[in-house]
Amino acid sequence: MTSHSILFYENQLKQQIMKNLSSEHFISLQAYIKKLIQDNPDDYKNINYAYLNIKRELVGIIEC
Repeated sequence: MTSHSILFYENQLKQQIMKNLSSEHFISLQAYIKKLIQDNPDDYKNINYAYLNIKRELVGIIEC
């Protein structure tokens, strides 16, 4: 269940990034994550893992 939850939040973060690219109403990713954690305090670890996965994907870090 945890991996499903992380994937869910990864998709939420990706959608927010795409909204930021196409909208004049920019919400920083940090602010969005804080809102997600406030709305879902029990899932804060999964939200942070999702953020780290998205960050790795954006930055292009390759794990060996």
